[in-house]
Amino acid sequence: MHRLLFFFLLLLSTQLLTAQSVSPQPSQPVDIGLYNNEVAAKSRQIDSLFQQGNFAEALTVLEQTRLFIEQAQQQADTNYCSVLIGMARCNYRLRNIEQAIDYTRQALEVEKKYRGDKTADYALWLDNLGHYHASLKQNAEAYECARQALSVYEQQLTNDIHMGIILMHLAEACYALERHADAVKYQVRALAIYKKERGEHSDEYIQEVRYLAMYYRALGNMKKAEENEQRADQLEKEAREKGDVDYGEAFATAEKCRRYNEDILNICKSFLILDFEDEDIDVVNRILVTWSINSADVNIGIGRFAVALIDGKDEPNVYFVAYLAACIQDQLVNGKRDNSKKLSLPAVKALVEFYDKAKSQYGGRQILDVFLSALRNNKLEETINTFNDDATPANP
Repeated sequence: MHRLLFFFLLLLSTQLLTAQSVSPQPSQPVDIGLYNNEVAAKSRQIDSLFQQGNFAEALTVLEQTRLFIEQAQQQADTNYCSVLIGMARCNYRLRNIEQAIDYTRQALEVEKKYRGDKTADYALWLDNLGHYHASLKQNAEAYECARQALSVYEQQLTNDIHMGIILMHLAEACYALERHADAVKYQVRALAIYKKERGEHSDEYIQEVRYLAMYYRALGNMKKAEENEQRADQLEKEAREKGDVDYGEAFATAEKCRRYNEDILNICKSFLILDFEDEDIDVVNRILVTWSINSADVNIGIGRFAVALIDGKDEPNVYFVAYLAACIQDQLVNGKRDNSKKLSLPAVKALVEFYDKAKSQYGGRQILDVFLSALRNNKLEETINTFNDDATPANP
């Protein structure tokens, strides 16, 4: 689960063109309505390709979008930076690290030109840049990016999870440069944030405690190293015994749930492109169920379609978890809580596409075979309508 959730926290959102972008100010006559519609359409296309794991095609559409924005002379639009960052992330996923670095640098230059070098985005993209350098073992460059990112993000006066990630990266860079005392210092700060944001029984927190033990060991403080290893072991044991109670604490209210909307969306997207291990399925199920119960932003319909995905076993069924992920993704992306008691075409389509890729590994389901056949014959919406009268809201 650490890999699944943390990777997307690290790279931030895969929603490449943001819904909160600054409206462009035309430098020449341009139909802003048509411009915004075209960018929004490209955004949906790119997001869909990301969900499919088709990063090469997403990169092609991103390049088309970049050229469109440039031709409209709207580089001041925040979407332009988002496109460049999206191109960087695609290249990173395709292991074209040097190109990822180049596009991130371009985005930083544009952000600095139009909005300055003190914004939260500027800091987070600097941190991304450092991560790309680190993946090439360019440790000095990774350290400098993380150091600058921390300096900028500290000015935001917020100790959120992004601050924790920056500190964690800075600790890693210090360790790579054998600056072990600094690695310990930054990792301790990161852990304080992870404990507040994720809980001390979360996979992320426990993993970072083990890294702190490693940094203490490199520093020569074997007593502290052993203490932290033992603490990680104890927390891991407690997490198993308590059933990850920290998720319930983190998602206790609608307000708290909303703080994690971006992370939840990224987990859903990752799951739907089969970017998970078998042992992640149970954790993802508990996260999505616990979060959705108190979230005011989603309402998951549970009717005979959803029930048919449950095979009666104690462990969560991968297709039911995918159903939850598809419904949550649809409602968060559209920004509309579904109270219609009807299955959503985008959600079912995402689930069926997941099934098409997962069937060989996890086995078939008769009901999903029906929907897969309908999708292939362009009758998916018609088939969905036969189930829509029997979906009951899970959290009214």
